[in-house]
Amino acid sequence: GCVAALCKKHTQRPNFFVTVHDNSHMQEFVKAAATMTVLQPPAWAMGEPSSKAEDPRWDFPQFEAWDFALAKPIPRLFLYSMRDGVVPKEKVEAYVRYVRRHHPSAKVLTVSTPKSIHCKLWNDSAATCRDAVNELLSE
Repeated sequence: GCVAALCKKHTQRPNFFVTVHDNSHMQEFVKAAATMTVLQPPAWAMGEPSSKAEDPRWDFPQFEAWDFALAKPIPRLFLYSMRDGVVPKEKVEAYVRYVRRHHPSAKVLTVSTPKSIHCKLWNDSAATCRDAVNELLSE
């Protein structure tokens, strides 16, 4: 959402992908954002004192290793739109296949909506989103 907002603010082009494709600085920014780290789980999840002061981020392989080592996998919900112009459904569905292949014991729920644009699922399909989250939380 943030990258798309920057594109909208700093360009007149309506298409995110065209904006990034035609701008090498934007390509570098998107690549850096896409490869950034994820927040670390809470210290208690790591069996460490909560006062330990260190970089609270992991790179993706570290996060995956932690995730795959969990005795009971965390259920996942992929809630996406068929019309998202920022994160195309094909990319979401490819990542869902990746997760299912590499973490087969994890419960993976997918719910797509037909008409929402990026980050507007709850505005356009609140009941669908609510039901999906309720199903996830019931796991």
